[in-house]
Order: sequence, then structure tokens, then C-alpha cells
Amino acid sequence: MNPYSIISLLASVIAFYTSVFIYYRNPRNNLNLLVSNLGVAVSFMAFTEFVYRTVAAPDDALIWLRLSLLWPIIPAILLHISLTYTRRRVGKPALAVIYAPALIFILTGLLTDLFISGPLLTYYGWTYALPEPPLVFALFSLWTVTLTLTAAAITLRDYLRSRGYRKRESLYIFTGLFVPLIVSFTTDFIFRDLMGLVFPEFTQTMLSIGLLFIAYGVWRYDFPELSPAIAARSIADVMPNFLIITDLEGRVTSCGRSVHEKLSYSSEDLRGKPFWDLFDPSDREMLREVVSGFSSSEMETRIISSDGRTTDVLLTASPIRGRFREPIGFVFIATDISLQRRATERLRESEMRFRGVADNISDGIAITDESDTVIYWNRALEEITSTGRDDALGRKMPEICSEVILETRGNDEFLIRGERVVRIFRFSIMPGLGAVLVRDVTEARRYEESLISALRERETLIREIHHRVKNNLQIISSLLNMQKPYIRDAEDLRIFEESQTRIKSMAMIHENLYQSETLSEINMRNYISRLATEILSTYGASGIVSDIRVDDLSLDIELAVPLALIVSELVTNSVKYAFPDGKGRIIISFNLKGGVYLLDYRDTGQGLPEDFSSGSSDSLGMTLVRALVGQLDGELETFNEGGAVFRITFPERSS
Repeated sequence: MNPYSIISLLASVIAFYTSVFIYYRNPRNNLNLLVSNLGVAVSFMAFTEFVYRTVAAPDDALIWLRLSLLWPIIPAILLHISLTYTRRRVGKPALAVIYAPALIFILTGLLTDLFISGPLLTYYGWTYALPEPPLVFALFSLWTVTLTLTAAAITLRDYLRSRGYRKRESLYIFTGLFVPLIVSFTTDFIFRDLMGLVFPEFTQTMLSIGLLFIAYGVWRYDFPELSPAIAARSIADVMPNFLIITDLEGRVTSCGRSVHEKLSYSSEDLRGKPFWDLFDPSDREMLREVVSGFSSSEMETRIISSDGRTTDVLLTASPIRGRFREPIGFVFIATDISLQRRATERLRESEMRFRGVADNISDGIAITDESDTVIYWNRALEEITSTGRDDALGRKMPEICSEVILETRGNDEFLIRGERVVRIFRFSIMPGLGAVLVRDVTEARRYEESLISALRERETLIREIHHRVKNNLQIISSLLNMQKPYIRDAEDLRIFEESQTRIKSMAMIHENLYQSETLSEINMRNYISRLATEILSTYGASGIVSDIRVDDLSLDIELAVPLALIVSELVTNSVKYAFPDGKGRIIISFNLKGGVYLLDYRDTGQGLPEDFSSGSSDSLGMTLVRALVGQLDGELETFNEGGAVFRITFPERSS
């Protein structure tokens, strides 16, 4: 492999990675996009140069030589870059003029032999041979030189007229793109093609070096991707203000979204236009002075939309400086103050209406300024605080409060002079303007106290009722107990004792109710535990142990009474029939899951008879249990599992 092909390969790699670097520094910038496209084109041209310098066969070389005839696209891109960089408008007709000749030359080279006649072997590899006469090549050379020099002249003129940041950027663009091309023209066209010297082409290599130079400028000085417009693009897209970015001469380079959406200007309408044309004609001279003096400024003016509408704005001008503090442009932010002005006028109007309303309501209202000085005091507040309006205006609000308030009661409630109870609320109306609302709640508190007193009397009465019901039930139980010795029939005695147990169960409910805090709910854990213990004690079942597994649940009396009677019947039934030897265990579980109560009662006795059915049993106890389960809207399930099991479920009732 000859060293000249290696140079071409290196140039291809450098151009490609340089174009990628420049593109990703700012993919949204048109200039970056054009320069990166140029880099891709140069990379491809350098690669074709590498291949046709390397291959051995002339037919293979001819294929790659014809592919290298895509080169006319490069001068066109150079002129396009120059026009875009200097902010000249490039419309579709101009693009056609720039790129159409390049397309004609490319097609001529690919489809005919008028451009090159074939491959020519030299000491540096294959190259192209020109036809005789080389008319198309001469036209192409003239066109290329014309486009390149035009583009170079435009960029050089911008460099000479620019200053600061822009001048350095123009120097890098000119040096990176056009100086290498001018050098390569000298070697390729003058020495080689016109003078006939055998000399290798270095156009692609020189352009690759130039692109590398521009990439260094992008990395070192943050251009061309960090121009004033690009630096503020993300801010301009979200700011509600009218944001305008200009260069050092005051020409618009970019605008915020609000300028396009609210003023109906397109980017083409504004780009390159003096920004002061957007503002009131009477202020334009002052805005020119701001630009020429490169100074900060703030002023009220009017901005003009595309259809001639004007908007009152507060305009702030701020210079933009580069990395080395050199001037690079301006940012102008125009804040719409028309709403504020209209709001101020409406505020004055509403103030008059407010005074008319505020002086005729029952709540006291005071308005304070930013220093907490009273600027308004309504009639109701005069009556509530016994402080006249003339005495309050101009005084500090804390000073007045210290005189009026006698006692703090919490929850924004205070006792003030005159034995009045008030609630005081403070809130902000707008920045620098606050309000104090004073509500007289004296009568409301007196009414609340009377209600509380009535509720306490009612609570005492209910407790007394439950207490008396419990005492009456105990008296009945005692009378039955006194009657028991006179009963001779054993079955009658059993029925008598069962009735006595049921009465005790209901008496315990009323006892728990008057001892509870709510007077309407019973804690089932405590109640069931006590009920089981009481029944076992009544029957003298010392060998039977109760295992209570009840969650900490409270039921109202409508659910507690039937549930208590059910538990009483089941415990009594176990004591009488489940344990012939008088020893065993009863287990009572009660919990709430998913809106359903579950009572699981079981014993470790001999279990239910094989033919037992809770639905068909005609005993008084089971009849009572079925009726009580129905009262709860529940379901009863019975089975044997190490003893008798009674499982009752019923729904939770909404309060």
C-alpha cells in the first residue's frame, strides 16, 4: 500500500468523525448541519480516493474514479454554508441555482466520458485522465473556482465587518474551509491540470485538515453552535415574555415562542431585521443608542404585532458576552404589562364596590398594607372591637390587637373586651396588601355551651336508664333464684335456669352500656370473656376452661344483644351436654374481615349427634339461636371438628 493512499484514508476518517462531532454539538443549528454534511461528503471523496489509489486493476479504479465525480457537491455546499453563516436568505430558487450545476456535472461524469477519459497509473496510484479536449473539465474547474471564491469573499467580507466574538468565528470559518481549498486548487488545478505536472491531489486532505480546525474552534470557543441565539434557545421556547436575541448591530437572530404565537411573526419575517422596528416609533432612537453603547437598560414602551396591534411592555435590554468577556450580542425581554395596568384600573373600581359591600356585612374586616398598617376598617369591626375607624386607621395592627384581646383560647379564637368571643383570620389579598377578618362567635359559643349541657344531661339520663334496666333484670334474676328451691321437676328446673342465664346475659349488656364512654356500643372482647366466665361459674363447671379469641371490636346494642344471647345459648349447651366428665375447653373466636363478622364457637366435647341438623332441631335453645341469627341477617353452619363447631357469619351494618 502506497503512502498516498494511507493519507487519503486518514483524511476520510478525520473528516467523518469531525462531521459527527460538529453535528452533535448542536443538531438543531442549520450551520452545524451544513458543515457536518460537508464533512460527510469530504469523507466519502477521501475514501474513494483511498480505494482507487489502492486497487490494482484499471477497471476497478475506473469505478471508484467515477464515484469520486460526486465532488461537485462540495463547492455547492461551501457556498450554501457561506450564505447561511452571513444570514442571507437562501430560498428555493437560490438553492436551485447553487445545486443544479453540481447535479449536471455529477450526472455527466457518471454517465459519460466527457468529464474523464479513464484511469491513469502514476507513482502515487491510479488517478483520472482527461479527454481531449477537456471542455467539460474546464467548465467544471471554472464553476468550482467561481463558487469557491464567491463563498470565500462573502465570508471574508463578514470577517472584516464583524467585531468581537463574531470576528473570531468568521476567521475560523474562513481559515477552516477556504484557505485549505485555495491551497489545494493551487496544487491540483494549476500545477497538475494546467501545467501538466505529475502531482498527487490533496484537496480532500486539505479540507479534512480545515474541518479539524473548525472542530477545534467549536470545542475551544463554543461556536458555531453557541451563538447568542442558540445559547438562549431553550429559555426562549418556554418563556411567556417576548424574548428577542440580536447580534451586535441589533439585527434579530432568534425570538422566543411568544413573539411568534402572540405577535404572529414568523422566523423569516424577523431574522436579520433591526429589532427596534418591533417597537413604538417614538422609542426607536433610544433603542439604537442602547445597542450602540452596548449597555443595559429598562424602559416602558409598546411592542407592535404583525397586524399592527400594540401591547404595553416593560423592555429590559442586557448585553451578552462570550467566554472571554467580549461582546457577542443582546437579549431583549419585553414583559407584557397591559394586564397589570388593566388590573390596577379594575382594582380601583372593585375597591369602591368592596367598600360598599364590606360596610354592610356582619363580619369585621380590616385591610393592611405591606407594613401592617391599617388602611381600611369597616363598620362591623367598629362595633365588635369598640374601636372607631378614625382611631384604627394609620395604626399598626399588632398594636390594636394588644389593646383589644384579653385572652387567647386557641384555634384562632380570642376573648376581647366587652366579653365577646371572636375568631380572627389573616390572609393576603395581593403582594403588599393583607386582610384581617374578625367574626363574632359569642352567641354561637353560648349556644354550643347550652347544647353541651343538654347532651351531658341526656347522657346522664341514658346511663341512669341502663343502670335501672340492669338492676331490674338482676332483681328478676334474684326472684327466679329464690323460686328455684320450690321447683320439683328437673326439666322445669333446667328451663328455669336457662331463662335465668338469658336474663343475666341481657343485664350484663346494660351494665356494660352504662359503664362505657359512648353509651351506644359494647366492647365484645370484654363482654364475651365475662359472659363465658359468668355462665361457667353459674353452673359450677370448674373443669371447663374458656379460650376467648375475640378481636378488639365494639358493636351497637342492636347487634350486641342477639350475639350475646347466641353465645349464652352455645356456652350453656356445651356445659350441659358436651362434657360428660365435666372437663374440657370451649373456644370462642370473633373478628371482622372484608365487611363480614365471623363468630366461630367450638368445644372439645363429644360433638354433635350424627343426625343433628341446626335447621330441623326443635329444641328451644337451637330455635332461639336460629331466630337470633336471622335477626342479624346472618348464616349458621354446624359440624364436628374435634368437638361441636358453630360458625355464624353476618354482615357489618353501615352507621
